[in-house]
Amino acid sequence: MHSFLFNSRLSSQLKRAVLAPDVTNDATEPDVSTLEQADVQDIDDTLYEGTRSGLQTQGRELVQWMPSQLNPSDRLNGLFTTYITRKLDEEWQYISLRLNAKGRKVVVIGGFDIAKKDELAEPILDVMRSIAVIGHPQIQNLSTPLLAPEIETLFGLPVPSRLFGMDRGEFTNYEASEPGLGYSVQYGSDYGSLTLYVYDFGEPDVSSDLRSSVPLDRFNRELSTILQSKARPDESVELRRAFELTSVDEIGPDFLGALVHVSGPRGCHNSGYLLSAKDDKFVKLRLSGRLDTELFDQWFFAVASEYGRLLWPERIKESHRYELDSIDADLSRSSMKEGTITAAEALTVQAEQWLRCIWKSHSVAPRAFTGITRSGEQFMTILNDIPWTRPDHIQRRVFLHWLCGKEEVAAYAYISMVGAEDGSLAVDIVSDDGDNIVEAIMPIVERDDGDYIYDEAQMYHSPAKDREWSPHTRLMEPGIIEVRSFDSGDVALFENWWAELRPKSLWRTVPNSIATKEDGTNITQGRNAEK
Repeated sequence: MHSFLFNSRLSSQLKRAVLAPDVTNDATEPDVSTLEQADVQDIDDTLYEGTRSGLQTQGRELVQWMPSQLNPSDRLNGLFTTYITRKLDEEWQYISLRLNAKGRKVVVIGGFDIAKKDELAEPILDVMRSIAVIGHPQIQNLSTPLLAPEIETLFGLPVPSRLFGMDRGEFTNYEASEPGLGYSVQYGSDYGSLTLYVYDFGEPDVSSDLRSSVPLDRFNRELSTILQSKARPDESVELRRAFELTSVDEIGPDFLGALVHVSGPRGCHNSGYLLSAKDDKFVKLRLSGRLDTELFDQWFFAVASEYGRLLWPERIKESHRYELDSIDADLSRSSMKEGTITAAEALTVQAEQWLRCIWKSHSVAPRAFTGITRSGEQFMTILNDIPWTRPDHIQRRVFLHWLCGKEEVAAYAYISMVGAEDGSLAVDIVSDDGDNIVEAIMPIVERDDGDYIYDEAQMYHSPAKDREWSPHTRLMEPGIIEVRSFDSGDVALFENWWAELRPKSLWRTVPNSIATKEDGTNITQGRNAEK
């Protein structure tokens, strides 16, 4: 089966071209005259793979593929396929028509430079209309590029029939019962789903300036809700990044966005969140998919690019695409008042979620320590099996102080099990980021079936100046441990213990969302600057 590509030199010179090759002798090409609708999906899959492979040989990228569509008629069947390619900064749109003309299999394909679509698209379509042998009603009546999505609106804002290859589902009307909640509509595909919402949440004046108070407050509140929502108590929800998407610097962001990773016993998935505002309404897109992170991010930004062109046609060029590496601002490093949490809070929540996930694999709650280093890494290490040589509550504190200096820790959380006067047990999490301390108490309760679970955590916050109430705060401060607390052999012991523990610890590169302080600076960058 052919995937037709124009000669690179010819297309770059002409900026448009039309071909009509005879492919009768190619047994892999379908006989469109006998084609049924049920056959289209398999053929489309083959066309997609062939086109993508052919583009790669020319150094081009397949940017968008609109699934092939069979247009039957009494006189002639036609199989239409439309796709967009890119090489460097140049994007081309191709429109192909496969048909059987007087017993011959023919592919008519037209293409044009999208940057010049206003002057080139219509001549290409005129040529395709004028092919005498076709006589096909669908071609004769062409006036717009093929397979352009049918655009409906909600409150005047676009809701396309297809969005990046996903078909639109049914609308849900929340407005009738709860004015302000607006409408939603779902789009689905094999690799993920998208829900589009249009609403005003009762706000009388929704500014399209996304940096103004009303949109920013709405974004922060909804992001905070996303980060706190779990399908199961043993799931972990982590903010990977929050940001602005901007096409015209002088105007400001087109979208506020966030990427989130969800993990748990049933597996992991990625989700994304986009918010914009226009004509006194919010527009929100929620995407979710079980793609790996790199593929999900590509899909997320491609959807944002396509919908952005529909929402802001006067602002966003047809060829514009948002890219992860060129987003304009990282909101997880700005001083948002709602929806952004301190590093101490983030570590506390993270430790709580980690404990809920590993409870089944431990007979007792583990004593553990997690730290973010100045080099931007995070480690989690278990302390249960350390062979303390003197009272552990003393030597452990000295060891953790030494460890903070050894690994140049900029923020940490310490996890331990504690007992109450009534004999009940709980897990205590103490986190310190240099500016804030947070303590979380998680009661351990017995269920009716005899199993034990963690109850809801109670959190307590204190500023940096009030950190004397716990022996496990201020461990990063030089000199906080008195010299007399050290034993002469401690350092050698600590080196040996850590040499054994370090390779067994969990390590990762820390997200900016966790390493961000309230003033917008990064704790790792800030500590580096002090060195």
